[in-house]
Amino acid sequence: MIISSFRTLIFFTALALPALFILPYLQVNLLPSGSTTEFQIRIYVPNAPPIEVERGVVSTLENALSAIRGLKNIRSVSSHSEGVIYLEFDRKEDLAARRFEVSTLLRSIYPKLPEGISYPQLSGGNDPTEEDNGPSLLYTIEGMDSSAQIRQQGEAFSNRYCIRSKP
Repeated sequence: MIISSFRTLIFFTALALPALFILPYLQVNLLPSGSTTEFQIRIYVPNAPPIEVERGVVSTLENALSAIRGLKNIRSVSSHSEGVIYLEFDRKEDLAARRFEVSTLLRSIYPKLPEGISYPQLSGGNDPTEEDNGPSLLYTIEGMDSSAQIRQQGEAFSNRYCIRSKP
């Protein structure tokens, strides 16, 4: 059976029309931001077995953090002397506001936790301190002298001009 070109054209048009209606809803970024909607909270409990970390610290924090608006998923991992809580938020949530809410909650709960634990470390999301950890100023020094002399001159220059400058 020979399929006419008209039928082929109709068939592919019928496939292309729904795709054209869906196209505006696709989210395509040439350079994605790399931001994540997940926060991590790390807690260090010196010389504590995983059960003690889970019962004494992680479960308390999980119960308090579960009331945060926009929280999609909460999970934790407890190991020897350490606990990590993962908070996943909806993409539509304002992560800066959620970060502030989480840090405020951690600050209020910390005094009620058992003594000897480190202050919970919050990371992830759109943390401005994590995005660019590279050097802010970089010098390359070349010369005909020996490497020890070049290093000495470079350190003298940086001590004289760079270290006393204020941000």
